[in-house]
Amino acid sequence: MADDDTRSGQSGLGWQQPAPVPAEGWGDSRPAPAALPQVVPAARRLPVRPSPVFLGLIVGFAAAGVLCAQGVGNTRIWVFAFVALGWVISLCLHEFAHAAVAWKAGDRSVEAKGYLTLNPARYMNSQMSIVLPILIVLIGGIALPGGAVMVDRRLIRDRRQRSFVSAAGPLTNLACAVLCGLPLASGLVKFNLTTLELTGGKTDAFAAALAFLTLLEVVATVLNSLPIPGFDGFGVIAPYLPDDTVRQLMPISRFAWFGLLIILFYSAAANSAFFGFCDHVLTTIGVNGDLARDGQVLFTFWRKLNG
Repeated sequence: MADDDTRSGQSGLGWQQPAPVPAEGWGDSRPAPAALPQVVPAARRLPVRPSPVFLGLIVGFAAAGVLCAQGVGNTRIWVFAFVALGWVISLCLHEFAHAAVAWKAGDRSVEAKGYLTLNPARYMNSQMSIVLPILIVLIGGIALPGGAVMVDRRLIRDRRQRSFVSAAGPLTNLACAVLCGLPLASGLVKFNLTTLELTGGKTDAFAAALAFLTLLEVVATVLNSLPIPGFDGFGVIAPYLPDDTVRQLMPISRFAWFGLLIILFYSAAANSAFFGFCDHVLTTIGVNGDLARDGQVLFTFWRKLNG
Protein backbone atom coordinates (compact mmCIF):
# COMPACT_ATOMS: atom_id res chain seq x y z
CA MET A 1 0.00 0.00 0.00
CA ALA A 2 1.16 3.55 -0.66
CA ASP A 3 0.64 5.92 2.26
CA ASP A 4 0.91 9.69 2.32
CA ASP A 5 3.74 11.24 4.29
CA THR A 6 2.11 14.34 5.75
CA ARG A 7 4.54 14.61 8.66
CA SER A 8 1.68 13.78 11.03
CA GLY A 9 1.89 10.04 11.44
CA GLN A 10 0.24 7.08 9.81
CA SER A 11 -3.35 6.09 9.39
CA GLY A 12 -2.89 2.34 9.16
CA LEU A 13 -3.75 0.36 6.04
CA GLY A 14 -3.98 2.34 2.86
CA TRP A 15 -4.15 6.05 2.38
CA GLN A 16 -3.48 8.59 5.08
CA GLN A 17 -5.79 11.50 5.61
CA PRO A 18 -4.06 14.58 4.19
CA ALA A 19 -3.20 17.37 6.58
CA PRO A 20 -4.86 20.68 5.75
CA VAL A 21 -1.96 21.97 3.67
CA PRO A 22 -3.10 23.47 0.36
CA ALA A 23 -0.28 21.91 -1.66
CA GLU A 24 -1.31 18.42 -0.59
CA GLY A 25 -4.52 18.59 -2.59
CA TRP A 26 -5.39 15.28 -4.20
CA GLY A 27 -7.24 16.62 -7.18
CA ASP A 28 -5.22 19.62 -8.25
CA SER A 29 -1.72 20.51 -9.36
CA ARG A 30 -1.22 23.72 -7.44
CA PRO A 31 2.45 24.58 -6.74
CA ALA A 32 3.85 23.71 -3.32
CA PRO A 33 4.58 26.48 -0.80
CA ALA A 34 8.16 27.70 -0.75
CA ALA A 35 8.75 26.02 2.64
CA LEU A 36 8.24 22.56 1.16
CA PRO A 37 11.07 20.61 -0.48
CA GLN A 38 11.35 21.24 -4.17
CA VAL A 39 10.56 18.54 -6.70
CA VAL A 40 13.70 16.86 -7.99
CA PRO A 41 13.62 15.96 -11.69
CA ALA A 42 13.91 12.25 -12.39
CA ALA A 43 17.27 12.43 -14.16
CA ARG A 44 19.49 9.70 -12.79
CA ARG A 45 19.06 5.96 -12.63
CA LEU A 46 16.84 4.35 -10.00
CA PRO A 47 19.17 3.59 -7.05
CA VAL A 48 18.09 0.03 -6.35
CA ARG A 49 20.10 -1.71 -3.64
CA PRO A 50 18.60 -5.16 -2.85
CA SER A 51 19.21 -6.00 0.79
CA PRO A 52 20.84 -9.28 1.91
CA VAL A 53 17.49 -10.17 3.51
CA PHE A 54 15.68 -9.97 0.18
CA LEU A 55 18.43 -11.89 -1.61
CA GLY A 56 18.16 -14.55 1.10
CA LEU A 57 14.42 -14.79 0.45
CA ILE A 58 15.13 -15.36 -3.25
CA VAL A 59 17.62 -18.12 -2.51
CA GLY A 60 15.25 -19.80 -0.06
CA PHE A 61 12.36 -19.54 -2.53
CA ALA A 62 14.38 -21.15 -5.32
CA ALA A 63 15.71 -23.90 -3.04
CA ALA A 64 12.23 -24.74 -1.75
CA GLY A 65 10.97 -24.96 -5.33
CA VAL A 66 13.71 -27.37 -6.34
CA LEU A 67 13.23 -29.57 -3.27
CA CYS A 68 9.46 -29.57 -3.83
CA ALA A 69 9.79 -30.52 -7.50
CA GLN A 70 12.25 -33.29 -6.61
CA GLY A 71 10.03 -34.64 -3.84
CA VAL A 72 12.75 -34.57 -1.20
CA GLY A 73 11.48 -35.54 2.24
CA ASN A 74 8.06 -34.22 3.22
CA THR A 75 6.90 -32.51 0.03
CA ARG A 76 4.22 -30.51 1.82
CA ILE A 77 6.86 -28.73 3.90
CA TRP A 78 8.50 -27.53 0.68
CA VAL A 79 5.13 -26.46 -0.73
CA PHE A 80 4.63 -24.39 2.41
CA ALA A 81 8.12 -22.86 2.22
CA PHE A 82 7.88 -22.16 -1.51
CA VAL A 83 4.50 -20.41 -1.29
CA ALA A 84 5.26 -18.55 1.95
CA LEU A 85 8.59 -17.21 0.71
CA GLY A 86 7.10 -16.38 -2.68
CA TRP A 87 4.33 -14.43 -0.98
CA VAL A 88 6.78 -12.42 1.14
CA ILE A 89 8.85 -11.66 -1.96
CA SER A 90 5.78 -10.40 -3.81
CA LEU A 91 4.84 -8.18 -0.85
CA CYS A 92 8.30 -6.62 -1.03
CA LEU A 93 8.01 -6.15 -4.79
CA HIS A 94 4.57 -4.58 -4.36
CA GLU A 95 5.84 -1.96 -1.92
CA PHE A 96 9.05 -1.46 -3.90
CA ALA A 97 6.96 -0.66 -6.98
CA HIS A 98 5.14 2.12 -5.11
CA ALA A 99 8.46 3.57 -3.99
CA ALA A 100 10.16 3.23 -7.38
CA VAL A 101 7.38 5.07 -9.21
CA ALA A 102 7.31 7.76 -6.50
CA TRP A 103 11.09 8.20 -6.83
CA LYS A 104 10.81 8.57 -10.58
CA ALA A 105 7.97 11.07 -10.13
CA GLY A 106 10.10 13.29 -7.88
CA ASP A 107 9.88 12.00 -4.28
CA ARG A 108 13.51 11.15 -3.57
CA SER A 109 12.76 10.71 0.15
CA VAL A 110 11.82 7.07 -0.48
CA GLU A 111 15.48 6.30 -1.08
CA ALA A 112 16.56 7.60 2.32
CA LYS A 113 13.77 5.59 3.98
CA GLY A 114 15.17 2.37 2.55
CA TYR A 115 12.17 1.54 0.37
CA LEU A 116 14.37 0.78 -2.63
CA THR A 117 16.26 -1.97 -0.78
CA LEU A 118 13.38 -4.49 -0.93
CA ASN A 119 13.98 -5.23 2.74
CA PRO A 120 10.61 -6.36 4.22
CA ALA A 121 11.45 -4.66 7.52
CA ARG A 122 11.33 -1.30 5.72
CA TYR A 123 7.69 -1.79 4.78
CA MET A 124 6.37 -2.33 8.28
CA ASN A 125 4.31 0.18 10.21
CA SER A 126 2.84 0.26 13.68
CA GLN A 127 -0.78 -0.31 12.72
CA MET A 128 -0.75 -2.52 9.64
CA SER A 129 2.52 -4.39 9.61
CA ILE A 130 3.53 -6.56 6.70
CA VAL A 131 3.53 -9.37 9.27
CA LEU A 132 -0.29 -9.50 9.43
CA PRO A 133 -0.94 -10.44 5.79
CA ILE A 134 1.86 -13.00 6.03
CA LEU A 135 0.28 -14.58 9.11
CA ILE A 136 -3.17 -14.66 7.50
CA VAL A 137 -1.78 -16.48 4.46
CA LEU A 138 0.17 -18.87 6.70
CA ILE A 139 -3.01 -20.00 8.44
CA GLY A 140 -4.65 -20.62 5.11
CA GLY A 141 -6.47 -17.32 4.74
CA ILE A 142 -6.77 -14.87 1.86
CA ALA A 143 -4.08 -12.64 0.44
CA LEU A 144 -4.71 -9.54 2.55
CA PRO A 145 -2.81 -6.44 1.45
CA GLY A 146 -0.38 -5.00 3.96
CA GLY A 147 2.83 -3.10 4.50
CA ALA A 148 3.31 0.54 3.65
CA VAL A 149 5.60 3.03 2.02
CA MET A 150 5.33 6.67 3.09
CA VAL A 151 5.18 8.81 -0.04
CA ASP A 152 5.37 12.59 0.14
CA ARG A 153 2.81 13.47 -2.50
CA ARG A 154 3.57 17.18 -2.13
CA LEU A 155 6.61 16.41 -4.28
CA ILE A 156 4.48 14.72 -6.94
CA ARG A 157 2.43 17.46 -8.53
CA ASP A 158 0.99 15.64 -11.51
CA ARG A 159 -2.22 13.79 -10.66
CA ARG A 160 -1.53 11.09 -13.23
CA GLN A 161 1.78 10.31 -11.55
CA ARG A 162 0.06 10.17 -8.15
CA SER A 163 -2.41 7.67 -9.56
CA PHE A 164 0.39 5.59 -11.03
CA VAL A 165 2.19 5.48 -7.68
CA SER A 166 -0.85 3.68 -6.27
CA ALA A 167 -1.50 1.54 -9.35
CA ALA A 168 2.08 0.25 -9.37
CA GLY A 169 1.41 -2.11 -6.44
CA PRO A 170 -1.57 -4.05 -7.87
CA LEU A 171 0.08 -4.11 -11.29
CA THR A 172 3.11 -5.75 -9.68
CA ASN A 173 0.90 -8.43 -8.10
CA LEU A 174 -0.70 -9.04 -11.50
CA ALA A 175 2.74 -9.38 -13.08
CA CYS A 176 3.72 -11.88 -10.36
CA ALA A 177 0.52 -13.85 -11.03
CA VAL A 178 1.30 -14.07 -14.74
CA LEU A 179 4.91 -15.10 -14.10
CA CYS A 180 3.87 -17.81 -11.62
CA GLY A 181 1.12 -19.08 -13.89
CA LEU A 182 3.13 -19.07 -17.10
CA PRO A 183 4.93 -22.41 -16.49
CA LEU A 184 1.53 -24.05 -15.92
CA ALA A 185 -0.26 -22.32 -18.78
CA SER A 186 2.52 -23.21 -21.21
CA GLY A 187 2.68 -26.84 -20.10
CA LEU A 188 6.26 -26.49 -18.90
CA VAL A 189 5.16 -27.81 -15.50
CA LYS A 190 2.76 -30.71 -15.81
CA PHE A 191 0.34 -32.11 -13.24
CA ASN A 192 -2.24 -34.81 -12.57
CA LEU A 193 -5.11 -33.76 -10.33
CA THR A 194 -6.31 -37.31 -9.65
CA THR A 195 -3.02 -38.39 -8.06
CA LEU A 196 -2.32 -35.08 -6.38
CA GLU A 197 -5.39 -35.14 -4.16
CA LEU A 198 -4.32 -38.37 -2.47
CA THR A 199 -0.55 -38.37 -2.59
CA GLY A 200 0.79 -34.87 -3.14
CA GLY A 201 3.25 -36.37 -5.63
CA LYS A 202 6.51 -34.80 -6.75
CA THR A 203 5.92 -32.70 -9.87
CA ASP A 204 2.22 -32.45 -9.06
CA ALA A 205 2.97 -30.87 -5.69
CA PHE A 206 5.22 -28.27 -7.30
CA ALA A 207 2.54 -27.50 -9.87
CA ALA A 208 -0.03 -27.11 -7.11
CA ALA A 209 2.31 -24.81 -5.19
CA LEU A 210 2.74 -22.62 -8.27
CA ALA A 211 -1.01 -22.57 -8.85
CA PHE A 212 -1.78 -21.60 -5.25
CA LEU A 213 0.84 -18.85 -5.31
CA THR A 214 -0.70 -17.60 -8.55
CA LEU A 215 -4.12 -17.55 -6.87
CA LEU A 216 -2.73 -15.53 -3.95
CA GLU A 217 -1.33 -12.98 -6.38
CA VAL A 218 -4.64 -12.77 -8.21
CA VAL A 219 -6.55 -12.24 -4.95
CA ALA A 220 -4.05 -9.57 -3.88
CA THR A 221 -4.44 -7.83 -7.24
CA VAL A 222 -8.23 -7.76 -7.00
CA LEU A 223 -8.29 -6.69 -3.33
CA ASN A 224 -5.76 -3.93 -3.81
CA SER A 225 -7.64 -2.63 -6.84
CA LEU A 226 -10.87 -2.03 -4.95
CA PRO A 227 -11.73 1.71 -4.91
CA ILE A 228 -12.15 1.71 -1.13
CA PRO A 229 -10.22 4.01 1.23
CA GLY A 230 -7.32 2.01 2.60
CA PHE A 231 -6.69 0.18 -0.67
CA ASP A 232 -4.59 1.14 -3.66
CA GLY A 233 -7.63 1.33 -5.91
CA PHE A 234 -8.80 4.35 -3.96
CA GLY A 235 -5.36 5.91 -4.33
CA VAL A 236 -5.71 5.62 -8.09
CA ILE A 237 -8.89 7.71 -8.20
CA ALA A 238 -8.19 10.01 -5.22
CA PRO A 239 -6.17 12.61 -7.18
CA TYR A 240 -9.25 13.25 -9.32
CA LEU A 241 -11.64 13.72 -6.38
CA PRO A 242 -12.25 16.97 -4.48
CA ASP A 243 -9.94 17.34 -1.49
CA ASP A 244 -12.86 17.66 0.93
CA THR A 245 -14.36 14.41 -0.34
CA VAL A 246 -11.09 12.56 0.18
CA ARG A 247 -10.67 13.94 3.71
CA GLN A 248 -14.20 12.87 4.62
CA LEU A 249 -13.63 9.36 3.29
CA MET A 250 -10.18 8.77 4.79
CA PRO A 251 -11.38 7.72 8.30
CA ILE A 252 -12.91 4.66 6.62
CA SER A 253 -9.42 3.43 5.76
CA ARG A 254 -8.75 2.50 9.39
CA PHE A 255 -11.44 -0.17 9.35
CA ALA A 256 -12.03 -0.92 5.65
CA TRP A 257 -9.88 -4.04 5.50
CA PHE A 258 -11.51 -5.50 8.61
CA GLY A 259 -15.00 -4.76 7.32
CA LEU A 260 -14.16 -6.36 3.98
CA LEU A 261 -12.93 -9.51 5.72
CA ILE A 262 -16.17 -9.73 7.70
CA ILE A 263 -18.22 -9.38 4.52
CA LEU A 264 -16.22 -12.02 2.67
CA PHE A 265 -16.40 -14.50 5.53
CA TYR A 266 -20.03 -14.03 6.53
CA SER A 267 -21.77 -13.13 3.27
CA ALA A 268 -22.08 -16.15 1.00
CA ALA A 269 -23.11 -13.94 -1.93
CA ALA A 270 -20.13 -11.60 -1.54
CA ASN A 271 -17.73 -14.51 -1.04
CA SER A 272 -19.05 -16.30 -4.12
CA ALA A 273 -18.89 -13.16 -6.27
CA PHE A 274 -15.39 -12.19 -5.14
CA PHE A 275 -13.72 -15.59 -5.43
CA GLY A 276 -15.71 -16.38 -8.55
CA PHE A 277 -14.16 -13.33 -10.19
CA CYS A 278 -10.71 -14.35 -8.91
CA ASP A 279 -11.22 -17.83 -10.39
CA HIS A 280 -12.15 -16.21 -13.70
CA VAL A 281 -8.91 -14.20 -13.69
CA LEU A 282 -6.97 -17.33 -12.73
CA THR A 283 -8.49 -19.24 -15.64
CA THR A 284 -7.71 -16.35 -17.98
CA ILE A 285 -4.07 -16.61 -16.99
CA GLY A 286 -4.28 -20.31 -17.84
CA VAL A 287 -4.16 -21.86 -14.36
CA ASN A 288 -6.52 -24.61 -13.20
CA GLY A 289 -8.59 -23.51 -10.20
CA ASP A 290 -8.81 -27.04 -8.78
CA LEU A 291 -5.02 -27.28 -8.91
CA ALA A 292 -4.74 -24.03 -6.93
CA ARG A 293 -7.14 -25.35 -4.29
CA ASP A 294 -5.11 -28.56 -4.04
CA GLY A 295 -2.08 -26.36 -3.55
CA GLN A 296 -3.80 -24.67 -0.63
CA VAL A 297 -4.51 -28.07 0.92
CA LEU A 298 -0.87 -29.10 0.56
CA PHE A 299 0.25 -25.71 1.90
CA THR A 300 -1.51 -26.30 5.21
CA PHE A 301 0.78 -29.22 6.00
CA TRP A 302 -0.46 -29.45 9.58
CA ARG A 303 -3.79 -30.76 8.30
CA LYS A 304 -4.22 -34.33 7.12
CA LEU A 305 -4.96 -35.05 3.49
CA ASN A 306 -8.27 -36.73 2.73
CA GLY A 307 -8.23 -40.21 1.33
